[in-house]
Amino acid sequence: MPLKPIDDSRGTLTEVYRQQWVEETARVQWNLVRSNAGTLRGVHLHAKRTDFLIVVEGEMWLGLYDMRRSSVTFGQSHLLCITPEMNVAAYIPTGVAHGFYFTKPSMTLYGLSDYWTLDDDFGCDPDDPALNIEWPGDARILSERDTTAGSLAEMQAFYDKWQETQ
Repeated sequence: MPLKPIDDSRGTLTEVYRQQWVEETARVQWNLVRSNAGTLRGVHLHAKRTDFLIVVEGEMWLGLYDMRRSSVTFGQSHLLCITPEMNVAAYIPTGVAHGFYFTKPSMTLYGLSDYWTLDDDFGCDPDDPALNIEWPGDARILSERDTTAGSLAEMQAFYDKWQETQ
């Protein structure tokens, strides 16, 4: 989603979020995250909440994989680079697995449609070949949770079962 900076002699003002940009409830939690170069966060999936994020500093490679069987993009992956100079925001809907790789020290601001809880934060191995995401760089700093995450197939089965109960 393109953001529109307004420049004048004082500097720049950029609106980074308007509730009317996404058709859902307001963001209930905002997080400011600093990541070291080489950090890979994810791959994670949320069944209940959406994320809205901007890169404030640095460079983030956003990897996406659509797990929504009803979607025309089901099973497709995409990798895109986001920097502050691009003036874009990313909206990640429920059912879209995502991971963030940082090539340099970075800061990301993101809003959640529901409060963060481990009950709605599922993960899979970021290097699972089924994701079809080729992360840049070889150096990886991962959390223990992401290092020991299961396969994409396991996460898909869990998400499908969760969908059936809704």
